[in-house]
Amino acid sequence: LVSNAYTAQPTAPLLVSGAALHVLPAGSSFDLRTRTLIGHHTAVPDIEVQETRAAEADLRQLAVEIAAEGVSPASYARHLRRGRSQA
Repeated sequence: LVSNAYTAQPTAPLLVSGAALHVLPAGSSFDLRTRTLIGHHTAVPDIEVQETRAAEADLRQLAVEIAAEGVSPASYARHLRRGRSQA
């Protein structure tokens, strides 16, 4: 390992050669004493969460429409009421 860290000024660049550099992604924690990864949490962007929720709602609605296909609205409503009373 070659370094000028012991003589470098606080604002000067450091020379470090032969060192292993480990980069942690955002949301990660590392314990320097035990040299272990404490935790890793990858945040999901808000836009992805919103898109996933919208897709789930669309799929639920599609399932309802498929289930009701060819069934009169009154019959379908009766089916829903029976399902709720049995649950």
